Amino acid sequence: MRMGKGPSQRRRGEIAGVVRTSPPQPPWSAGNGYPKKSPERLWIRTLTQPTPVAGSKTPPRLCASARDPPGPDGEMRLRFPVWPMPRIHLCFGPNRILPEPGETMTMDDQKKLTSYTCTVNPMQVAQIHRDLEARGFSIDTVPYAHFRARRDKLNLVAYESGKLVVQGKGTEDLVQFYLEPEVLGQAALGYEHVLDPEFYETRIGVDESGKGDYFGPLVTAGVRVDATVVELWRNGGIQDSKRIKSAKRIDQLVRLIDTTPGAVAKRVVVGNRAYNRLHKKMRNVNNLLGWAHARAIEDVLGVAEAPKAISDQFGDPAIIKRSLMQRGGTIELIQRTKAESDLAVAAASIVARGEFVRRLGMMEAKWGVKFPPGASLQVRVAAVEFVKRHGAEDLVEVAKVHFRTTDQVLAEAGIEEWKWEAIRKEWNRRLEGNT
Repeated sequence: MRMGKGPSQRRRGEIAGVVRTSPPQPPWSAGNGYPKKSPERLWIRTLTQPTPVAGSKTPPRLCASARDPPGPDGEMRLRFPVWPMPRIHLCFGPNRILPEPGETMTMDDQKKLTSYTCTVNPMQVAQIHRDLEARGFSIDTVPYAHFRARRDKLNLVAYESGKLVVQGKGTEDLVQFYLEPEVLGQAALGYEHVLDPEFYETRIGVDESGKGDYFGPLVTAGVRVDATVVELWRNGGIQDSKRIKSAKRIDQLVRLIDTTPGAVAKRVVVGNRAYNRLHKKMRNVNNLLGWAHARAIEDVLGVAEAPKAISDQFGDPAIIKRSLMQRGGTIELIQRTKAESDLAVAAASIVARGEFVRRLGMMEAKWGVKFPPGASLQVRVAAVEFVKRHGAEDLVEVAKVHFRTTDQVLAEAGIEEWKWEAIRKEWNRRLEGNT
């Protein structure tokens, strides 16, 4: 059987069973609802969705539920309408994409999805509870959830917030052959290129770390992604670094980002002395951030082109635009709130945080003092210890001295207020390069 389209269109996740070939029995057993792994049984399926395609004159077609066995005559039971999405014709074997002629492919070639999250309403929650209980799942309760369902290594939790989380072996099959066709009424898994084309666009994500940390540098990272990179990272754990609590996990993801073919990651590190000097000159953190973001974008563009760059909203977008030089003069700049939801920006946040933590470690080795992140009471205690061991004059080398924390530290270190002016003059001399 010959593939009708190229590799980019041969995707998993369709909900419509269509034409059956030999052998005459469909590849599932009644009451199970999942296709058996029978490579000799081939199916042709057409990508569909439960609503009309905009501008399409194609009439709906009746399709069978993947959950139900065929009728007594061996034919599929056609129960609900779906609208074919144009120009996509797929040839599948159970649970895998068929290879091109001359190719070899095994089940292990396809990395199976092991985690999935979606939103469900109360009626869907009740339906899932009934259906999974009938399918032999064990049902129990967990805090803040309507129920938890488990079978073998597959685990599903329906939270009171409306979030449904599926994890474990068998996640992909449950989503493709039950949740999407039976509950959600949509075909999304495996068709991201069609349903969310912007997700695969070439772009640069930019984010910073250290802006709100009293100790340590300001680190800005730029990460360029394209469709190939996004596909590799889609289920790789790339997310906003603030949601990753483990430093070890940050290191692992930084290595993944740095070693992924096609990805470009650049860091702009503004050390504490340079940060304090630039802040004194620019008098505004947003101006400093805009300058650092522009440098990161320029550095990435020096390696590979990209039509647009995305960052979090922190001020007037013109701040970055004014700071861009020749390379970035024509790039489209997009600033928006919660930009970390974009994969490229999330990757940049991970790279920036990893570099910030690494630089803090280098500072600790140099000064012999523990430098906690943030600007908490623990940070003030560490700063007081630093001042007592090294003197207030060196604070400009390790901290962002424009923070209000600085006055608190000087007072708690027992330095009389009339001496603060002399300390600040010493900082200014260092920042101006006179020491």
